[in-house]
Amino acid sequence: MRCKQCGEELPERARFCPFCGTSVDPDESAGGEKNHPADAEPPAEGDEAPTASEPEVPSDGTTAPADVPAPRKLEEPLEPMGVGAVPLVPVAPPPRASWVSQHPRSYGSRVAGRPSGAQHRVDHPYQHDFPRDHDRDRAAARREEAPEQAGEAPADEDPTSVSAPVAQERSGGRARTSRAREALRSLAEGFSVPEVRRRRLIAVGVLAVAIVGVAVFVGFFSSSWIGPFAPPAEEAPQVQPPSDGSLAALAEQGEEEGDGASQPEGGPEVRAAVEDYSWEELSQISALIAAADSDEAGLEIAKTYHLCADDGTLDGTQTKDLELSDGTEASMRVAGFRQDEKADGSGAAGITFIASDGVSEQSMNATGQLVGGWEGSTLRVWMNESLIGELPSEVSDLVVAVEKRTNPPAGTGETGQDVTEDKLWVPSYSEVVGQPGSGSNRSGLYESEGDQYQLFSDLGVTWAEPSSELVIPSGGYWWLRSPDVANDRWFVVVGPEGQSAYGHRPATENAIVMGFCL
Repeated sequence: MRCKQCGEELPERARFCPFCGTSVDPDESAGGEKNHPADAEPPAEGDEAPTASEPEVPSDGTTAPADVPAPRKLEEPLEPMGVGAVPLVPVAPPPRASWVSQHPRSYGSRVAGRPSGAQHRVDHPYQHDFPRDHDRDRAAARREEAPEQAGEAPADEDPTSVSAPVAQERSGGRARTSRAREALRSLAEGFSVPEVRRRRLIAVGVLAVAIVGVAVFVGFFSSSWIGPFAPPAEEAPQVQPPSDGSLAALAEQGEEEGDGASQPEGGPEVRAAVEDYSWEELSQISALIAAADSDEAGLEIAKTYHLCADDGTLDGTQTKDLELSDGTEASMRVAGFRQDEKADGSGAAGITFIASDGVSEQSMNATGQLVGGWEGSTLRVWMNESLIGELPSEVSDLVVAVEKRTNPPAGTGETGQDVTEDKLWVPSYSEVVGQPGSGSNRSGLYESEGDQYQLFSDLGVTWAEPSSELVIPSGGYWWLRSPDVANDRWFVVVGPEGQSAYGHRPATENAIVMGFCL
């Protein structure tokens, strides 16, 4: 007896087709008159298509084994299944996805009757091979093995003819394949796409950082003075080569820059204090100050060379020591700038120095007379002929003669001031304490013999009261070249306590506080 649905040979007393699960009529199973013979041929071409009650015989012509027991109702106990029987309700394994090549490959048909060399059609570059239903695969395997077990050769059938159940199963397989493709596509979109996007974002980020780094480097290189795109007006720094094998010039430049001062053209290098200069350098600076356009410009040069305080004042600390030939040491203080006129008529002398102490003790006039005043005094002759010879040559050669004005002695009948040309001299009354005021007994009588030097003015020295700034370290009195206009017997002196109101007779020996200009 054969199944009405799939045409397969049914076991004896079978109530359900073991191949398609169709219910079998008990009458047919008992009588067997409605079953087709095992060797029944498939319908010829032109015959009518099999109906639902009489299904078409499978194309492979295989028959079911006769030893498969008939299915029972679920409530009845099942008899032992025969060898080769298949489960009534097979469970299909879960679909498995596998990666296949984009190129179609040949493999044998899994359906009996399909040529083993037929090419498998690949509908999509990523075709996935999903197993068919388990029952169908097992049924196909049984059909392939049945002839061998029965000792029969398979019938020669048309391989292209397919029964309705097989066609239906193929249609279902294609649907399942389509659904599997959609599932894999969703899976790829859920996991692959974000991963790709993440990797792309990382790559883009790394590339952006690299581009920015290159741009910064190129910008820095091109904007520097060594870059190819440096502004044309920007010159590369020049390195000063040593001219004679030494680096003295570079060292001097470094010291000058370290002092924060710029060196005036034609002058020596800038040093920290007066004591640090040589007398030759001080002479050069004096020439620069003398050649300045104004007293203010000359003072700026003096500040540049630290010959005075930063505000341009003098406080007595701007000194330069020298030693006389007899061993006497003298500290010469900067007394003023551009305050003495050179005797040759070439203008003002740049720097005036006055000793802070006496270099010797001498009388104003050894004869004791006032006649002739400073001009005719023995002190003047001694200073410009003897004392200057005791100076170091580096100083005496640089000392310049300047004009000195002096009032005539009182009671001599002389009128007008005497103008002398002196290299060495002692200061006048007005050069030290300034012009006397109304409270002085010399007021109205005394004619100025030169302006008060900046040193004494900045130290606050006046005629009205004694000043400690006028006290010399050796003590005692020291000569001024001014005759006392209020007394016909004296020359003016500065007292031990810094008083300027004293007068001594010309023959008295007092300290000599010399002055000179460079």
